[in-house]
Amino acid sequence: MALVEWTRPAGFLALLLPLAVWLLALRRERPAPEPTGAIALWRPLASKGSGGSRWRRLPPATRALLGALILGTLGLAGPRRAAAAEARSWQVIVDRSPSMYLAHTDAEGRPSGRGTRLDASLASLEEWRAQAARGDTLHWIAPGEADGVTHPGDSAPTAWRSAPAQARERPRFLRWRGSRCLWVSDRIEGAELSLASGVGGVFAAGGGPVPGAVSGWGAERLVWDGDGVRTSVLPGAAQPRVLRVGSLAPLLEELLVLWAEERRVRVVDSDGAGTILRIVGAEAADVALETGAACGRDGWSTRATLASAPLASAAGALDVWLTARGADGNERPVVTWRPGEVHVGLVSLAPPAGEAAAFAVSWAELFDAACLPPGDVVPLAQRRGVVASARRIARPAASHGAPRAAGAGELPLAALLCAAASLLALASLVLPGGALRGARG
Repeated sequence: MALVEWTRPAGFLALLLPLAVWLLALRRERPAPEPTGAIALWRPLASKGSGGSRWRRLPPATRALLGALILGTLGLAGPRRAAAAEARSWQVIVDRSPSMYLAHTDAEGRPSGRGTRLDASLASLEEWRAQAARGDTLHWIAPGEADGVTHPGDSAPTAWRSAPAQARERPRFLRWRGSRCLWVSDRIEGAELSLASGVGGVFAAGGGPVPGAVSGWGAERLVWDGDGVRTSVLPGAAQPRVLRVGSLAPLLEELLVLWAEERRVRVVDSDGAGTILRIVGAEAADVALETGAACGRDGWSTRATLASAPLASAAGALDVWLTARGADGNERPVVTWRPGEVHVGLVSLAPPAGEAAAFAVSWAELFDAACLPPGDVVPLAQRRGVVASARRIARPAASHGAPRAAGAGELPLAALLCAAASLLALASLVLPGGALRGARG
């Protein structure tokens, strides 16, 4: 029966009918009185006896009728052969932010024995997959990877078990809301959880308190020890780096150098450990798209020459920080950003008009907001512990949907059961005890 599914299970209620017929047929009647003057009269009565099963004592016609009713009920329940489960493809969005590499602890801060928060979240996913998604294909995505690669496989890449060299921001999970998306994190925030009904699965293991650095810049750290916060200095810590890709407008180049000196960071042209920000400017091959485009914000305005290269990032969506209006009156983004990246589509800038300091302050605030914290820094709220989010799974059974059409040479099970029921019903009319047999008698 495991290979059969029932499309109309309410049809099983019709089994009450053969049950009623069986109970009525087995109802005992008062035996007719017979004279007992001679022992010869007892022998036939003894041979009748009351032995044998109740089923065998039923007349053949009644047995055939009961079989017809039972088979008809099974046909009414709509049986069909269960279709083989179809393999599904899932996108697994993995949070590789610093908090995922904290030790997984209980509410008192004791090690839970489950490794890191990432290990605990992935273990929950593997447990679910062993029960509900065997044979399915997983495609692993870690937002923040420079190449935006998707990794197919049964488990997450081994390298992801260790923290990345450059700190990652937490993924914007709401970008992946399909029914074939799985979220892996230590926590799912309120807005995300309220919209998670359209997601295939959420695996967030949570975690208890873990003391450590909660803020820092360069070699300085603010460290939470479980009770309070103290200042600490890391001996031999590398100077933070800002990676510049492509070329910037001369005015922005000067501003970046001044900002870097003030923040005690190095502006470099090659990636490496300690990179807290990538500023992507126009490439040498870019052709100026338009000159004299108007742009401005925060009390300043200027005219700019725009690059033709689109502002995009393989690592995820970018927020628009600055737009420019061309001669046709249309606005287009010219500066976009996300934590760890700033993309600038400005080839040159005229001296800004407006408040003198507003231009410098505006760009400095953008660079400050885009800088990633050092890899060992985790916000205090997360070090104090995060609540494990509800694990929600929405995986419809592979056999749900329209009934499968019968293949060549295959008769539907419901039709076979109804045909057998019809034959037994006809047999109940002619067998001993049946209506036709009784009429002949």
